[in-house]
Amino acid sequence: MSSSTPAPASPRRAHSRSPATLAGGRITRHTIIYVLGTLAVGPFSIFSVVVLTRLLPPVQYGELALLFVFAGFLTTIYNIGSLHGTFMWVYGASEGDAGDDVESGGKLTTTPRRALGTGVAITLAIVSAGTLVCFVLAPTLSRLLLSHSAVTSIRWAAASAATGSLWRLTVNVFRMERRPITFSTFNALRPLFAVAGSVPLVALGYGVNGALAGTALGTLLAVVIAVAIARRSYALAFSWSDAAEITRRGARVVVPVVMLYVVHSADIVLLSHYAAGGVIGVYRVASRFATVPSYFASAFLMAWAPMERGVLFQATYRERGRERTKASLLTYYLVAGVTLVVLLDVAANGLVLLAGEDYRSAAPLIPLIGLAFVAYGLYVVLVRVIPAERRMLWYSIGAIIAALVQIGLSVILIPWLGAYGAPLATLAGLALGCMLWVSVVTRVEHAPFPFELGRLAGLAAIVAALAAVQALGETLWPAGRAAVLALVVLAYPALIWKLRVIPREHVRPLLGLARAAIRERVGTHNPTERLPLLDADTRELLTSLTSGRVALAALADRRGVTHERLHADFTAAVRELTELGPSRPELDAAPELDARSKLDAQLGAYLLSPEPEAQRDVIASEIIEAGVDPLELIQLDEAVKRLQARPATRRRWTPRKPVRGAGPVQVPVPGQQP
Repeated sequence: MSSSTPAPASPRRAHSRSPATLAGGRITRHTIIYVLGTLAVGPFSIFSVVVLTRLLPPVQYGELALLFVFAGFLTTIYNIGSLHGTFMWVYGASEGDAGDDVESGGKLTTTPRRALGTGVAITLAIVSAGTLVCFVLAPTLSRLLLSHSAVTSIRWAAASAATGSLWRLTVNVFRMERRPITFSTFNALRPLFAVAGSVPLVALGYGVNGALAGTALGTLLAVVIAVAIARRSYALAFSWSDAAEITRRGARVVVPVVMLYVVHSADIVLLSHYAAGGVIGVYRVASRFATVPSYFASAFLMAWAPMERGVLFQATYRERGRERTKASLLTYYLVAGVTLVVLLDVAANGLVLLAGEDYRSAAPLIPLIGLAFVAYGLYVVLVRVIPAERRMLWYSIGAIIAALVQIGLSVILIPWLGAYGAPLATLAGLALGCMLWVSVVTRVEHAPFPFELGRLAGLAAIVAALAAVQALGETLWPAGRAAVLALVVLAYPALIWKLRVIPREHVRPLLGLARAAIRERVGTHNPTERLPLLDADTRELLTSLTSGRVALAALADRRGVTHERLHADFTAAVRELTELGPSRPELDAAPELDARSKLDAQLGAYLLSPEPEAQRDVIASEIIEAGVDPLELIQLDEAVKRLQARPATRRRWTPRKPVRGAGPVQVPVPGQQP
């Protein structure tokens, strides 16, 4: 059998559902997992707030907030060249706010384990040097940051930053390998260990130093556990070529990462120059309760980055168009983010009851800070949805402008409005950065304009109207605040529906997306249940290759076939198992494979590839371009993973043992009689 062009590998589609629905369901599922994983951190954070605000006066709590900001800044600096460069080189994507797709289509390493080991080694060298410098300069740094001598606190903050840098690198390996549940589970370890270490030390009278020391030691323990669990992803090796590539790629994101960190975290530092320590403590409490939109923004960006290179997203872009898909992602990001801010506004007065009595004035700040978090995520989303040839240049310029505007307005607004000036300055800086990106990139770069302006305008009108109703209602009817808030909550979804922010025609796809988010798999049944129905030769082939106990080369030699033919036969066997095609045809004796069989051989190599998902995505893109249905490819991949995950007690992986005295067992070769 021969053909001049490769034909689709299956006689029918793998599944009737749309790639867009499945891709939306998958990114929704991963976002929800990341949000839930981050929210799992919430009880530890709330417990920390509840306990520390009772053990520390507002002035000391404000100092602790400044020291954590300092540690976070050091963590960001330490990770710029190592974390972002390592992930771009190994996975083609970086951490959530670094412009993950700047390396889209770029070359990836062929030795990912060695490259990850090199990245860890570089990070260790950077944090060691940085911590040593901070230890030496601690007296000067304490006077600059706290206006008084706190040498020990600065040193513990530096130690916390060092362990935090290692943690960001090691825990994000799980996310980049598309293991959202594992990532979310381990992401909760650090705050768990940090709270378990810091609260007892503060209770014993060690104050701010105890909180910092407990955080540093708890983070170190979390790093050790994460590396132990993911040990197969690393190699104990160092490569100068990997180090050079990591440094080169990491250098590209230095400016935007630093500037965006300033935008995200400088508010409390700027506030400290114009407000008393008690005000800083109140603002810190408001920020902790307002982080739910930040959790959502981070989770959405984290889910998007590693998945965009995947098969489902590429199939969606082919089916619906890249611009249209990204426009929908932008719109629904804003709808979800604004909804969270509305809910925060309603719940703010109840949330502050969890803190000490001195912190009750934090309630009005919570929705304002939450809106700033949504705006922060919006800037990164805009960078992703609007393509630009000089993306990193404009990305950096926009981040610089946002930071400069925030700092400049803070000097004016904080003395005038107090704590309210800090989030307002942040919002203004990010708004200007977003407008610059949209206007300059679309006009200078002539990039497409992927916006659903009508829906976005409707959302803005709803927010403005409800904010006015709430402000007017609470002013004219202070005793009826609960009724006013109830009106806001009920009116919000009704207006969303009435103004078609969510169009009627989107309801059915959204319901399908929700079902896809609950049930991530594309396949409709468990293919392993059909194993007993297959003939012995097919079962032998599947179980031998998916068990990992029989090497590919050994099995090919034993069967007297080439590696390519074995891969092609394996693909046909998996297709038969999943009912995506007919029983395996007999293979002719010709040494060369026809076009269809060559495509099946590529597909088999992909299905059995042990490489990280980023490397497998490169192979998958080539196979899809050659004619394989993306949904079929995904379903076949799911079937292989289910076979590989079968408990050892249920497998019949090992070759049949020969009966004593009967001679060796002859393994049948396809197309031959036993």
